[in-house]
Amino acid sequence: MKVTLYRYLLKELFPAFALGLVGFTFVLLTGRILQLTELFVNKGIPLSYILRLLYSLLPSFLVLTIPMATLLSVLLTFNRLSGDNEITAFKASGVSLYQMIPPVLMLAFLAYVATTVLSLYSLPRANYNSRSLLFQIASSKAHVGVRDRVFNDDFEGLVLYIERIIPKTFKWENVFISDSRNPSEANTIIAREGEILSDPQQLSVTLKLKNGAIHKLGRHPEVYQKIDFSAYNLRLTLKTGLKGKQNGEKNPADMSLRELIEAVQTLRSKKADFKSQWIKIHEKFSIPFACLVFSIIGIP
Repeated sequence: MKVTLYRYLLKELFPAFALGLVGFTFVLLTGRILQLTELFVNKGIPLSYILRLLYSLLPSFLVLTIPMATLLSVLLTFNRLSGDNEITAFKASGVSLYQMIPPVLMLAFLAYVATTVLSLYSLPRANYNSRSLLFQIASSKAHVGVRDRVFNDDFEGLVLYIERIIPKTFKWENVFISDSRNPSEANTIIAREGEILSDPQQLSVTLKLKNGAIHKLGRHPEVYQKIDFSAYNLRLTLKTGLKGKQNGEKNPADMSLRELIEAVQTLRSKKADFKSQWIKIHEKFSIPFACLVFSIIGIP
C-alpha cells in the first residue's frame, strides 16, 4: 500500500519539478540571453565564447531555481490532489497527511543534495570561469575589434579613435581617447603611441600609452589642467552589461568553502571586515536548506 502511494505521489511530483526547473531557469536566462545576443550581433564576439559564457552562468541560476521548483512541485501536486478530492479519498482509506510526506521529503532531499553540490563546488568554479571568459572577450575585442579611423565605444566610459593600427601587432599610432568614466570631470587623452597588454593572471587588459598628454576639465569651465606623460597605463573594460571583476583579488562569490574560511581567519587576525565572506559561507548552506523548508511549507 505504501509503495503504491509513494510511487503515485512521486509520479506527480517529479514532472511538476522538472517543469518548474525549466521554466524558472528560462525566465532567469532570458535577460542574459538578450545581453549575450547583443554581444554576438553588434560586438562581433564569437559564438563559441557566448555559448561557453552561457554555460558558466547556469550554476548560479540553478542554485536559485531548484528550491523554487521544489516548492512549485509540492504546491501543484497537493493542489491537484485536493482539487480532485483525492486527499479526502486517502483519508477515508486510512491514509493520513503525515503518511504522504515521505515522497515529498525524498524529492526535497535530492534537491537539497543537488543544490549543495552546486553551491559548494560548481558555483565558485563557474563564477571564476565566467570572469575568465569576460577577460578573454575583452582581450579579443581590444586586439581585433578596434578599427582605425573609426570612433570605437565598445569599452566602458571610453571613446577611442586611432589614426593607424600597425598590422599584425597590438600597437596603435596617434591615439585619441575621451574618458567619461568619472562624471565629475571629463578627460581627453592624446598619445602618439599605444599598445595593448593582456594579463591573464590579473584578468586585466591594459592600454599602454606613450608620449602624450591628459587634458582635464573640471565641473567649472575655468578649471583646466594639462598633464604631459611619457608613459600612461589605462585599463580597458568591455561594455558587456555583465558583471565581471577585472582585478586580481578573488570575489567572495568565486571562493570555495575552504578559501572563504581561510579568508575569514586571515581578515579576523588583521581585524578587518569579513562580513561579505561570512555571508557567503552562510549562503552556501542556507540556500540548499531552503529545499527542505519549502517542501514542508508547501504541503499545508
